[in-house]
Parts: sequence; structure tokens; C-alpha cells
Amino acid sequence: MAQAWQPNPEIASEVVKLFLHLGATTGEQHMSYVNALQTFESRPEALLYLAYIFAYLQDNRDEKLLRVRNLAGIELKNALVKRCEVIARLIGQQQGTVAVERLQEQHFPTFEYARVCSLHALHDSTPNLRSVAGMVLGSLSRVEPFCPVIVRDLMVLMRRHSDDPQNPNYASHTTPGSENQLVEAASSAMKKVCEESYDLLQLSQRMLLEELFNVLFIRVGDPSAVVRNSCIRAINVFITSRADVLRGRIEQFLNIISLRGNDDNADVRQSVCESLTSILSEVPESLYENLDSIINFILDKSEDKDEEVALEAGEFWLVYAESKNMVLRDRLQPALSRLLPMLLNKMVYTADDVERLMEDDGAERPDRDQDVRPRFYKSKGQAHGGTSSGAGEDEDLDGDDEGFNDDEEEWNLRKCSAACIDLLAGFLPDALIVELLPLIDQKLQNPQWEVRESGILALGAIADNVRNSDEDRGAYAHRMLQMDGYLHRTVPFLIHTLEDPSSPALLRSITCWTVGRYGWWVARHVPESQEEAHRKQILEPVLVQFLKMIPYPSKKVQEAACSGFAYIQREAGVQLSLYLNHIVPLLGQALEAYQRRNLLNLYDVIATLADSVGRNLANDMCINSLLLPLLARWQAMQPDDRDMLPLLECLAALISATGPAFERFAPDVWKQCLDLITFTFQREQNRQHLLAQAANGDAAARAEVEAQGIADVEDVEDRDFVILALDLLSAITQALNQSVAHLVDKRFMELFIYSMKDHAMEIRQSAYALLGDLVIACFDRISEHMGHIIPIAINELIQLYERLVPHRTNGAGGPPSVHGFASRQLLSVLNNATWALGEISLRFGHGMDHWVPHLLPALNAFLRSGQDVTPQLQENLCIAIGRLGMASPELVSEQLPTFLRSWCEVARMLPTNEEKASSFYGICLVVSHNPQGAVGDDLLYLLDAILTYEHPSTEMHQKFQELLGNFQTLYAQVGKPFPPADAPQHIRVHLASLYGIGA
Repeated sequence: MAQAWQPNPEIASEVVKLFLHLGATTGEQHMSYVNALQTFESRPEALLYLAYIFAYLQDNRDEKLLRVRNLAGIELKNALVKRCEVIARLIGQQQGTVAVERLQEQHFPTFEYARVCSLHALHDSTPNLRSVAGMVLGSLSRVEPFCPVIVRDLMVLMRRHSDDPQNPNYASHTTPGSENQLVEAASSAMKKVCEESYDLLQLSQRMLLEELFNVLFIRVGDPSAVVRNSCIRAINVFITSRADVLRGRIEQFLNIISLRGNDDNADVRQSVCESLTSILSEVPESLYENLDSIINFILDKSEDKDEEVALEAGEFWLVYAESKNMVLRDRLQPALSRLLPMLLNKMVYTADDVERLMEDDGAERPDRDQDVRPRFYKSKGQAHGGTSSGAGEDEDLDGDDEGFNDDEEEWNLRKCSAACIDLLAGFLPDALIVELLPLIDQKLQNPQWEVRESGILALGAIADNVRNSDEDRGAYAHRMLQMDGYLHRTVPFLIHTLEDPSSPALLRSITCWTVGRYGWWVARHVPESQEEAHRKQILEPVLVQFLKMIPYPSKKVQEAACSGFAYIQREAGVQLSLYLNHIVPLLGQALEAYQRRNLLNLYDVIATLADSVGRNLANDMCINSLLLPLLARWQAMQPDDRDMLPLLECLAALISATGPAFERFAPDVWKQCLDLITFTFQREQNRQHLLAQAANGDAAARAEVEAQGIADVEDVEDRDFVILALDLLSAITQALNQSVAHLVDKRFMELFIYSMKDHAMEIRQSAYALLGDLVIACFDRISEHMGHIIPIAINELIQLYERLVPHRTNGAGGPPSVHGFASRQLLSVLNNATWALGEISLRFGHGMDHWVPHLLPALNAFLRSGQDVTPQLQENLCIAIGRLGMASPELVSEQLPTFLRSWCEVARMLPTNEEKASSFYGICLVVSHNPQGAVGDDLLYLLDAILTYEHPSTEMHQKFQELLGNFQTLYAQVGKPFPPADAPQHIRVHLASLYGIGA
């Protein structure tokens, strides 16, 4: 193709003009040229023209034509990224087929021409063009046949005028400038190829990799810093990807980069630090021999005059502290006396930092869109069975790293240093507090507030890990005693910092954050004799200052106060009910005063308060100060305003807390939820319709799609509105209980069933949570819809069950496994569906008969999969099977031998509550219908489960007594003793003592 294809000069000229117009127009005219370019790129020969213009257009150093070449190269690269990815995947899936041969015949000549053109462009004198050429070669290398060819091409260029005397291209004279540029371009391109195609090289090119490492190792000593840096970074790719070929040469590589540790080029020093960090992460044992000198080297680089080098060195400490490696831990301890002061010094604000951060911090200045961080939501629909609390079980505390963030997205030395101290608190907790707390004291006594601020930040950084380490109990208790004494001295100082009128906003902000992080200590439970003193000296003064900081006229202080107060609320729980007369009105005032960003944070505070004190908020003060203003805000919003989402989360928590007191507002809020769900579903349907019209060639629809920026995939963010509306309906249902029945009308049921069938797992998860709540609250009202609801719910289980069948562990009846393909999200959906089906079974009685043959095998399949599902799902499966037994004991008993042992293994671990009682009662009914299905080895599991049931009710005890008596009679009829002869001694003892069996 490189020789055969020649461009048509007229077509090439038109494409050049198109690029020139793109650079010289705006608005609609510019879009017309963009569309023209897209039309051109759909032609089979388009990539050839782009490659030709990029590499061979005669530009005479004209800036406009150079820009054309650059744009052509970028378009070529972008087109190749898409095409090469698809083709590489197809080749991998269909290796050796006729289809692959056709793909190769169709595309490989074009790829080859692009390769030749890009190699030619590497020789260009323009840096941008050489850089783009490397990008194109990196994209091409994703297609396996081209990867080794490109690597060899670049190695040839990198060897030119190498200073290695054994190289046939060795030259003793100075490399000319153009040759330097070429070697630099080839090295940069090689780095890109390694980044793009390291996996292909590792899989099938071992000998080539050995040769490549030889070249890279030599060029690490190149006179050009660009070459040195590119080669080190290329090697780093193979360290992080755990290339076997390189592992045997790590020591050689360490010797080579040790010569570059004090390189006069900052980029090279940064890359050396990155190499050591990667080796520490992947093959730490390679560093053991020289670890002390490496630690000292990284300490030096942590104080490098170049901030990027120092920041890369900081990454080394992060990886070190995360490793949990005992060898590394012991070797680091002597260095703490130098490391910790250095980290603390890196955390001090500069004057420029302060000026930048405090710009426009006034609480009355309206927020811009860019001031509000995007939020992402997941379903919080809860499956209430068992001991867990639903799908939101791993939610992170909001704002837990606000002290590190400083409103800046960019990672910097301050954040990195604080994160290092945070991790070191978990890695070396005892040694750290011995070294660190005196250093913090020194900072707190400094007259400069910026220095005091850094000490307070450090104290906040260690708050979580210092109490969560894996040390033995004795060491932990001693450390907590030390921290208790330190906090008794220091928290009053922090309170005074908030009281002090001279404290700047940034100092107040970090103090709020740090005190909040110690909410576990501030709101802790102490011995009764100390309760009043602790409350008067610590808890109440802290609350007073937070209530002053929440309305403070600084956005940063408001934000940190909300974050810290939320922490304290979580820890204090119902203790806060003593102070609601102070808290609630102040939060209501903040609702009126806050700007948009902190308003979202305030919603979290109100929701956390509701979760903490529950029905203590069921009063007019809460309704007037919080609930009504929140409802008014919602009513004033547009239905696609994403600020609505945290508001709905807040309302859900508040409605649950107000309980029946919310009833008079329920009809309007219920309708608003349905309106929001309707609007969101309708908008998605309209979008899909418009996309379909555009795909069918409708010009007006295509223009509308482009004007609105509509993508050809679902707008995932739209789901959040449905999810939170469903969660809010759940909250109303829980609050009103039976009184919600009159709100469940035809419109609701249609939308609800539609949500249950939605393809988005998050929506279905919330829908099933709402289903369970409705069943508990007003089953009679929705029972007529069970014929539609139950099949949908069962199908959630059956779909995955059918996928499990081919994956049995031994091919002969072993338990199925969900490991490897059942996502956690899907398991959360199944969890809620299982819980809801259990609640239905409890109430529907023989109405479940028709569904037993479909439902029980699916429940059983998951139950038998053991550790491959979450503990919460196991518990709900166990409860659902028992309750299904209550509804249809005779039908369930037919399958008793298939699930009894698995059921018993889970049931014995259930806490004693109504769910456990109903499940056991159902199994007793099932066993009574088919006692023969429980004899043999499974009987011992059943006896063990019964005997581990602590404090059964009188009814439950009688049921166990009856069941055990039946087994005693059954065994006596065949002349066998009961309990069976092989029953363990503890079973015999407990049967005798608790039920008089075998005594």
C-alpha cells in the first residue's frame, strides 16, 4: 500500500481546505465544516488521506498548513483508536477465521500506510508533529501484527548514534541536532507504544521484550533528558503490569536508575521516584537489600526544589504505608523522626494559598455551577430481613476528606502529606503517636496561624486510623489511653480556637473538620460517674461552637462545620435529642441563608440528624423549621434540576423520622413523586424516539440530537430522579404504615410495576425495597396485583439461576457459584427482591402455591452457593424459604432434602427476632409434612439449628417440642434410639436439658 496508493491531488486539496475552514470559523458555520469532515471520514480512503496530509503535505513552515497537518494527525489518531480497538477485539475473538482474514485484507493496508507515514513524521522538525506521530503509532500498536513491527522500527531509530560501543550504529562523534530530535521522538513514541500495548508485548513477544529492555536500559544514560525520561517511563509500564521478563532484571534496573537519582532534569528525577514506587508496590522484596538507602533517597526527593518531584516522592510513602508489609514497617520506624517533621512542614499554607482559597469566600456570594461538585447516587432501597441494613451498607461518610481538599481538584503536596500521615497512623500507630503528637503540640503553640492550622490538620488526619489498626488488644488499649489523655488536653484548645474572634476562616474550617473526625471521642459513652463532666466539659461546648460555625459568614467554615457536625451526629445518636430545641431552629435558619453548594451539605446534616434521633423530630418545631421549607424548595424546582436529588434524600430521612405526623402532607408529596417518575420516564422515551428517527435519516431529528448533545446511550444521571423518588415513596410508606393505603391507586401501581421491569438495576433495587415496604404496610391493598408482581420478582432470581446452572463446580450436582459474573449491584437487586418475596409469602398464604415450583429452586440455588453471595442475601434467602414453607408447607416439603442442610447452616446464625421465628416456624411445618426428608445426616443439622435458637417464644418452644416428639416417635417405630446414635454429645445434652428428649 505504501507504494501502490497515491492520493488524488484534488481530493487532498479539498480536505486541506476543510481543515483550514475548521480553524477559521465559529458557530453554525464551524459546525457545518465539522459535519463535512465527519462525512468525509466515513469514506473508505479517508484514513489514507489523513495520513498523507499529516506526513507529506508541503507546508513550507506556514503556520496555517502546519496546523492542518497537526489536525489531520489528531483526526487520524482518533479514528485509529476506535477502529483498532474494534478490530483487535474481533481478531482476538475469531482468530484464524475467514472473517478475520477479510478484516485484515480490508484494513491492514491502511494501517500499514499510516505506520509508514507516522515513521516519516517522526523525522519532522516540528515538535507537535513528532508527538502526534508517536500517538498514531501507539494507537496502531494495539493491533497485534503491527505491535512488534512498530517496536522494531522504533528500536532502530533509538539505536542511531547510541553511545554503546557494542552497537553497530555506534558513533564517537557528537550526535547532530536533527538526530537528537529523531531519537527523542522515537523514545517518546516507544513510551506511548509501551503504555498502549504492554499486554500484547508480554503475551507473545518475550524475546522482543528482552531486546527492548536492552535498548531502554542503555538509553537511560542518554545525554538527552527527553530520552532518559521516556525510557524510564516505558520501563515503569512493565513494572506496574508485572511483566515476568522484567522481574529478573529489577536489580539491574535499580543500579541504572540509581545513577539518575540526582539527575539535573526534574522530569527524570520524578520518573526515578515513580520507578521506586512501582517496584515497592509490585516487588517490594527487590528493595530489601538497599532499603535504608532508598528510604533516605526518597526523603531527600521529598524535599526536592521541584514540587512535582517532591509530590512523586510523596506517592512512595503512600504506597509504603498501604503495604501492611511487616519488613517495610520495621525498616521505616527509624526514619519517622525525619519523615514526620518533613510531612508536617509540607502541610503549611503559603501566603499565595491563603489568598487564592479565600477569594470570594463571602457567605452571601452566589455559587457558580463550577463551585458545586457533581454528586452520584445509588439506590438506598433496603432489604430489612436478617441483620444487615440494605443496599447502602458501604456508604462513605460525606466529607471525610474535606480537610485535605481545600476546594482544589488538583492533588498537591499538602493533600499528599496529610494522606501520608493518615495512612502511617494505621501502619505504625504506636510509633507514630509517640513521634507525632509532640510535633503537633509544637505546631499548635506557634504564633503563626498557618502553622497552627497544619498541626490541627495532622491531628485530624490520624483520627480514624489511629483507632482502627490491627494491633493486639493490649497495644490498642495503651494507645487509646494515650489518645484519651491527649484529646482531653487538646480538644479544649480546639474549642477555644473556634471561640477566638481573631481566628481566620481557614483555621476555623480545619478545626471544625478535625473536631468532627474525633466525634467518636467527643460523643463517646463514658462511665456513668463521668457522664455529666464529659457532657459539660466536652460534648456541650463542642455543640455550642458548631452551632455558631454553621451560620458563620464564610462558605469554607460553613462547609467544614456541616461535615464535622454530621460526624458528631452519627456518633452521638439519640443523645442529641436533648439539644434539638437549639439545633433544629438553627438548621432552619441556615436553610434560608445558605448558598447552593453548602445547601447541599446542609441537606446531609439534616438527614443525619433525622437518622440519629428518629421520632424525636415528630413535632411541630421540626415540621415548621425543616420539613415545610424543604418541601417549598422542591416545589419551586424544575423536574430535571439535579440539586433536587440531595433534597429528596434529605426529605426521605426526615419523613421517616416524623412518622405519622407527616400524614397531612403525604398526598401532595406522593403525587410529586409520581409526577417526577412520569416526567423522567417520558423524557427517556422521547430521547429514544428522537434517536431512532435520526438513525433512520430524519434530518430534523438529527439536527435536534446534535443541538441537544444527546448521546446514543441512556442518560444514566436520569435514573437518579426515579431512584430517589422511589426511595421517598418508601419513606412515606414506612412513616404512615397502614394509612398509606389510600394513596396506592391505579396510577401508582402502573408506574410501580413499570419500575420493577426497568432495565436499570438501581431502579429495580429501589422498586423492590418499596414493594417490601408496601407489603408490610398495606398488603390487602396491593394483593390483587400479586399476579403481576410475583412473576416479575421471581424472574429476578430465575434469570441469574439459569446462568448459574452451567457453572456447577464439579459437573455433577455440585453447588452453583455466582463468583465472577454476578455484580454486587445485581446481588443487591436480588437481595431486595428476595426480602420482598419473603414478606409476601408471610401474608399471601396458599396464594403462593402456584409459584413454589418456580421460586423455591431459585432461592435454593443461591442459598447453596454459600460464600459466593453476600451474608445479607443468605439471611434473606433463609428467611424467605422458611416463610414460603409457612405459606405452602406441603409443596415446599417435596423439595426438603435439597435445601434443609443449607438452610440450617444459615438459620443457626440468625439473630433472635420475628424474621427468624417465622422462618423456623415455616420449616417446622415443612418437616412435619415430610419428616422422612429430614432423616439421615441432615437431621443433625436441623437439631443443631433448633438447639442454637436462643430464648424461643413459648409458641416456638412448643413447636420445637412437638417436632422433636414426632421424630422420637418415628425413630421408635423402627426400633432406633432418638437422638440418633451418631449425635454429638452437646446435642444430646441440650435435647435432654431443654426438651426432655433422651433424658
